[in-house]
Amino acid sequence: GVEITIISVMMRTNSQRLPQIARLAHEHGANFRVNVYQPVKSDAFSMTYEQFWDGWRRLFDTAGLVTTTEPIVNAMLGLNSLSGCACGRRTIRVTPKRRVIPCVYWQGNGLPLERLWEQGEAILQSNDFCAARQVPAACRGCAFEASCAGGCVGRRLLAGDIAAPDPYCPIIRQETLSISARMARGKALLKSGSACTTILSVDGHGRAQP
Repeated sequence: GVEITIISVMMRTNSQRLPQIARLAHEHGANFRVNVYQPVKSDAFSMTYEQFWDGWRRLFDTAGLVTTTEPIVNAMLGLNSLSGCACGRRTIRVTPKRRVIPCVYWQGNGLPLERLWEQGEAILQSNDFCAARQVPAACRGCAFEASCAGGCVGRRLLAGDIAAPDPYCPIIRQETLSISARMARGKALLKSGSACTTILSVDGHGRAQP
């Protein structure tokens, strides 16, 4: 059969209602993936710090976690299964203008596509890719530096300062965050390791799958 995935963007207007979408995905035998809104054109739908973490708590109360490559979420759950954001480290993006960039939200010109054919994996050592994986100074020495490495690069870029920590980081606010998730069985889906994304699963009663 055809693999079906329902994708939701968590944002200011729907962060409290995503558990309902998780149940809907289960009812139709679909996978459920959640990406966090990125303010490319407007921050009208951006979540506050409180809305961000409340949204994840609500989801994790309803759905089991298959995997998350959102660095700050992965780190705060204590999973430590990442080595920072994939951008600049494990993935590349090619634009319609044949430019190679480390992140879909990258604001520089990038490199000509021909450089990818010429350099192959060595393109990861170019200035843009090195800049994308640079850990913010405020994050150095943090207990989560190795796994979070500053959080989502795209979010930091769109917030206006790639050298600042992820806007949703509780550590930089000197706050203690309480959040947990039950791990669930799931499938290896496309882009599950190449974007800041989260895959969840529920059982027939709307509970986290064991």
